[in-house]
Amino acid sequence: MYTYIVVIFLLPCVYVTKGVTTQQFNHANQGITNVVGYSIPSGTTHYWFHQNDITYVPASPFHSVPTLLAITFWDNDITDVADNAFYGVPSVTDIHLHTNKLTVIRKQMFRGLYNLEGLYLASNQIQTIETGSFR
Repeated sequence: MYTYIVVIFLLPCVYVTKGVTTQQFNHANQGITNVVGYSIPSGTTHYWFHQNDITYVPASPFHSVPTLLAITFWDNDITDVADNAFYGVPSVTDIHLHTNKLTVIRKQMFRGLYNLEGLYLASNQIQTIETGSFR
């Protein structure tokens, strides 16, 4: 006989790690097709949008949450990220866009990410990277 433990994440989740409180807003694996229209609580540090059906990341959907540190979009169907999509959230250190369908990286896609430490783009179909994309 097996015993199963089911963990349900209520949104948002608040964690304390090494004395730092992080607020994680989880929209993972919910069949979401669009990132527009979601209200992100102030103070959110981690925004999870992975394993959905998103095809496009529009310009500046996160500009009202300057506390964001990490954004995940892995394992979606993203074919394009708008120029300035992450503009206005200079505190972001990690963006996960791996396992999508990106073919082009434009130089304005990641504009304004002065503290970026990790940009995960593996398992895409990237054919073109514009000069200056990672300055």
